[in-house]
Amino acid sequence: MRIDKNIAVIGSGIAGVTAAYQLARRGYNITIFDKERYPAMKTSYANGSQLSVCNSQTWNTWPTITKGLSWMLQKDAPFYISLKIDLDKLVWLYKFVLTTFKQQHLTNTAKTIQLALASRIETLQIASNEHIEFDHVNRGILHIYTDKKSFDDAFKAESLMTFNGCEWDLLNPASCIMREPSLMYAKNLVGGVYTKGDSTGDLHKFVTELAKVLKTKYNVLFYFDNHISNINVSDHGVVINDMPFSRVVIAAGSDSQSLGKELGDNLGIYPVKGYSITVDLKDQTSIDSAPWTSLLDEDAKIVCSRLGQDRLRVAGTAELAGHNLDIGHHRIQPLLNWTRNWFPNIDTRSYKPWAGLRPMTPNMMPIVGHGKHPRVWYHTGHGHLGWTLSAGTSKNLADLIDSSDLS
Repeated sequence: MRIDKNIAVIGSGIAGVTAAYQLARRGYNITIFDKERYPAMKTSYANGSQLSVCNSQTWNTWPTITKGLSWMLQKDAPFYISLKIDLDKLVWLYKFVLTTFKQQHLTNTAKTIQLALASRIETLQIASNEHIEFDHVNRGILHIYTDKKSFDDAFKAESLMTFNGCEWDLLNPASCIMREPSLMYAKNLVGGVYTKGDSTGDLHKFVTELAKVLKTKYNVLFYFDNHISNINVSDHGVVINDMPFSRVVIAAGSDSQSLGKELGDNLGIYPVKGYSITVDLKDQTSIDSAPWTSLLDEDAKIVCSRLGQDRLRVAGTAELAGHNLDIGHHRIQPLLNWTRNWFPNIDTRSYKPWAGLRPMTPNMMPIVGHGKHPRVWYHTGHGHLGWTLSAGTSKNLADLIDSSDLS
């Protein structure tokens, strides 16, 4: 086995398995390391489930900063910053504001949309080629608004989104309910935007099934329960846990930051915590009352997605609190309240709470490419769009590695 074809991938979430898949298809021998016991057990476990090209707007705007500041002391707010002193957090916030000063929002949003459009095609192509079932629901996403100013902003965003290839169908309240009849109990709905090309699916199922394909069809080796204790990089190769490789791909979510620092690269990633609940639709009334069209509440910053016949995923919030996976009831309660408010006939007594850390860069752009050393590569920093972007960016990564020269 030629060492120049051996590549290690660290991380078995969506970023790791898609990178491994694209490289394995090109003839590379792939070995995946993960500190968990199974694939997709961290950020890829219970996210909002949306493959949402039209949610690609970056957050680097002054209205976002103003709203964030107004929420700072509210522990149940959609965006919360822990007051605990954290140098990495302060640096990340400084760079976030600096990006806003540089007015990169429009440029980066356009780039993200293009990445997401390509990734949408690639994700569905992978699922088709490898016969992966992942509770895919292809009924678009309906952005809903309860604040007139926010809905007016949606009008203003139409040209940005449609110019870059997004669908952006503005709807009045009655049309929203026609699109998704379960919204019949909505009290404050002022309008919506329907993006018909977007869809939803169970990310954990997708990653788990793709990992099986990698193992059985592409002979990818997996080392789970494996804490990487040592990565030695030289001009001659990479050694991980005494195993030789030609290159290493870091796709370890928020842990990519610490691994990158060990390898001489400060990626600027910070873990932005998100929460979800998965509601078990145990009776026929709940099943009939739950929406099939995925929803994105633009004012509450909450999304919901149907996962098969008997599950509803409700997710949201962003929290800057370091590497903390504690699940506070004050963060879960808003998700429950939202579900009960919009869908009063759903029984919410049975649900599973979850929290995950999104690996986010200050400019909201993923990191795809090599570090200071040409043998060290990164596929990380996708933030809240990991499910939406990874299949496409992993293809870009594989193309870059294919064209790289280690001589």
